[in-house]
Amino acid sequence: MDWTKINHSLSRSPEVHNLSHLLKIEINHALGIATRWLCWIDENTTDGVTRMLPEQVDAELNEPGSGLALCKIGWAVLDEDGCLVATNFDLHCGRSAKQRALDARRQRNHRLKMAAATPQYQPVTPPPPAPVTPVSRSERDKIVTRKEKKKEDIINKGELSTTVYQAAPVVQSPPPPINGPEPATFGRWLQSLAPAIPMLKRLNLDAPLPRPVETEARQACRLVPLDPGICLQLQRYYAAAKVPTYRPDSLEHFFRDLPDVLQHAANWCRDDDIRRRKQAATARRLAAEHTPPSPPDHHHTLSDAEAAAQIAAMRSELRP
Repeated sequence: MDWTKINHSLSRSPEVHNLSHLLKIEINHALGIATRWLCWIDENTTDGVTRMLPEQVDAELNEPGSGLALCKIGWAVLDEDGCLVATNFDLHCGRSAKQRALDARRQRNHRLKMAAATPQYQPVTPPPPAPVTPVSRSERDKIVTRKEKKKEDIINKGELSTTVYQAAPVVQSPPPPINGPEPATFGRWLQSLAPAIPMLKRLNLDAPLPRPVETEARQACRLVPLDPGICLQLQRYYAAAKVPTYRPDSLEHFFRDLPDVLQHAANWCRDDDIRRRKQAATARRLAAEHTPPSPPDHHHTLSDAEAAAQIAAMRSELRP
């Protein structure tokens, strides 16, 4: 059965809201157009190249102006022939995107099964003390005498050491933490994210996180090991004033959708680098066009007769 990968965050994405604003339609209508566009390019293309003009895409999606609106929100671009080409095709469509979605779902189900199978911490209730039966003084003396005699017999036979051992105190183990990585590893992971994410800067990382946030964060820590390059991309992505892609506005959504956020950040940083290189090349070209010409050389040029006279004078000076 054919299907298309659509995240739960699609209805909250800025692209769908911008599409609704550009076409002046309701958000649910814009969500339907976005879903129909993703299904259409997945069914009819293998790389996002539609070979259709914006007017033809309008007729296919049954919404006037939808072709150019998709270009304005960053979901498509126009090629040299003026036809639409879907951007980030492998993010939602194609076999690789579907395989990644299936792998993520399979891993999540496996984690839930392992969490359900892990025995939960149950405090051990000590048994009630046995009732003490009062013993008379004469009976107690008889019991002590029998014990001392038995101990002397064992010592005489060499079967008992006279060394006294003190039992180790019983230490009550604390309840196990939430299923996830070691506390030290998880703490370093959060510390590496703190400079890149403004929401983490406002929290006290030495104190426990809220329970839903910590659960999603520990799952994300197992799935996404971070390095300085990824943290730098996230810092650029969240420092930008406005981006046309999805940026979660809460820590719980951020950790839950961290793989998608990293993909959006990598694509945005790549496009931003290309845009900056183009701007630098344009600035260099304009500077070269407006550079004033070098002033002409006003040095005096000697004639042949003057040059011959100077050579003769130098020869006469060099003769002994």
